[in-house]
Amino acid sequence: MAACAKIPHMGRNMRSRCGDDRIGSDRLWMGDGVQGKSMTQGRDLTDTPAFLLLLAANLMARPFADTLGRKHDLTLAEWRCMMVLAARPGLANIDVAEASGVDVMTASRALRRLAKHGRLERRLDPTDKRRISGTLTQKGLALYRTIAVSAEQRLEMLLSDLSTRDRNELSRYLRAIIARLR
Repeated sequence: MAACAKIPHMGRNMRSRCGDDRIGSDRLWMGDGVQGKSMTQGRDLTDTPAFLLLLAANLMARPFADTLGRKHDLTLAEWRCMMVLAARPGLANIDVAEASGVDVMTASRALRRLAKHGRLERRLDPTDKRRISGTLTQKGLALYRTIAVSAEQRLEMLLSDLSTRDRNELSRYLRAIIARLR
């Protein structure tokens, strides 16, 4: 029988292959081996920069759905698109997807939903009828500004132990990783 092992630093509500889809007891699928004992002969991949980046991103995003997302009827994908369009109004769907890091279909759905709620104005490109560009409406900008205040406060709390120099280095490293991935 497959075993699930507790890993305290992993957080709650992770996906599991232990029969239940969502579990609240910090467990992670470990295969058919001994509970809690590493199944690998090599490096612990949970301590690599790639895994740590994924973990950090997931932990940072988790509270959004439960707090701001629910309060404002906004998905994380919609928020990511709003951040991009607030900085660069008039981008086409595919450019918003690229800039936000979400796939084109997810960005398209998010942008349609933003438009449906009056947060985004969409226009056909007069030179290319297949291309649709978007700009946040006044309602969308007001919501963006409201959520941006909370986002900036959370970011400051998360990075408060880092010096300005360390923050700048972290940003530089992340930009280099993103550029390499693109």
